Amino acid sequence: MRQASAVAAAVAAAIAMAAEGAAAASFGLVEHGASGLGNAYAGGAAIAADPTTVFFNPAGMTRLSGTRASVSVNYIKPSIQFENKGSNLAGRFPISGGDAGDGGDGVWVPNAYLTHAVSDRVTLGLAIDTPFGLVTDYSDEWVGRYHAIKSDLKTINVNPSVAVKLDHGLSVGAGLSALYTDVTLISAVDVAAGLAQRGFPVTPGTLDAKVKISGDDWSFGYTLGLLYELSEQTRFGISYRKWFKPKPEGDAKFDYAPGTPALVGVDHTEDASAEVSLPDSLSLAAYHAFTPEWAVMADVTWTNWSRTKTIPIEFEQSGSSELSLDYKDSWRYGLGLTYTPGGGPFTWRVGVASDEEPIRSSSKRSARLPGNDRIWLAVGANYRVTDKVSVDFGYAHLFVDDAKINNTNEYGHTLTGDYDLKVDIVGLQLNWQM
Repeated sequence: MRQASAVAAAVAAAIAMAAEGAAAASFGLVEHGASGLGNAYAGGAAIAADPTTVFFNPAGMTRLSGTRASVSVNYIKPSIQFENKGSNLAGRFPISGGDAGDGGDGVWVPNAYLTHAVSDRVTLGLAIDTPFGLVTDYSDEWVGRYHAIKSDLKTINVNPSVAVKLDHGLSVGAGLSALYTDVTLISAVDVAAGLAQRGFPVTPGTLDAKVKISGDDWSFGYTLGLLYELSEQTRFGISYRKWFKPKPEGDAKFDYAPGTPALVGVDHTEDASAEVSLPDSLSLAAYHAFTPEWAVMADVTWTNWSRTKTIPIEFEQSGSSELSLDYKDSWRYGLGLTYTPGGGPFTWRVGVASDEEPIRSSSKRSARLPGNDRIWLAVGANYRVTDKVSVDFGYAHLFVDDAKINNTNEYGHTLTGDYDLKVDIVGLQLNWQM
């Protein structure tokens, strides 16, 4: 096994994961505040009830008077249980190791929003949020260690926006996004398999190295929004989000057993970069209050994942490569209901959503976050502490379809098995008007 080839493969994986972190629904986070969580984020582009609308539809800011702020935190806990179904190397050698237990790791997702009405027609806004993220953590000895051990993706998005109220109930809005992404990925490299190919009397899977891949990048984008208020009770929203091509850079560092580098060649770390075509998305939403107590909201979101077919990768020393993906366009549908009994301090929420996974093939599914189509069931509440202060709470359970994986990495290690998946989300949000 050439050392340069090992590094090239590892860096390619890092870049792919950084790209997917900014592109795939599996890594995309819709948890922008806790107020929408109780409705499963249905109708996000039309509700415009608090400053979280900066993310969902900047045009909705024209409904917010004065100066307002919201801060929130969501705790997302996935459960990822794997059952091995014959993982092997080159179809000949069974891969040793267990099923890894629960590979899901909880993550805290904070967000902060601020809006200020400059006049009756113009409102400014600022969001600092977390649009993408993941943490998965398997044991070092599990059967899929050559595909993933630990994955940690963090993002911070700074999103200033402006909204203008036009005539006849129409508002428009726009925002710019500056997204910082930091990714750390750890996996194993089967050094013994490479040595066996060179004639050494070793059995594949008996000598591993560990590779840690890290990288970061700034990328940019924008959001356009439109809100049409047919009446005080009924409104419709449209939101379009676009990301410019990021170019993440990464490097790989290897941790070998003593004496191993002398066998495989000169110790080597290689830099690489890639330009990624991220898909745009379009959301249509509606809100209608039947009475002062009851309101319903709904939305549908289309994401153009099929635009991301391949990722060209440039290596510092090993030339170029290309990562082939199997993304399909995905749809998300949401429906929510709110109830404010007797004009009291509580507003109660329920919601349901259907969320498609863009990766449909078991051969393309990644052990780093093996998602699948999911159904959201959510409940939540808002409590008005005073006329200017309120608190939101939300909880959602995601029923994720069982996912099959039959993924072969660059060295012929095939991870074959079934995933049992689910996700729980709890959110808390504080809102106040200054």
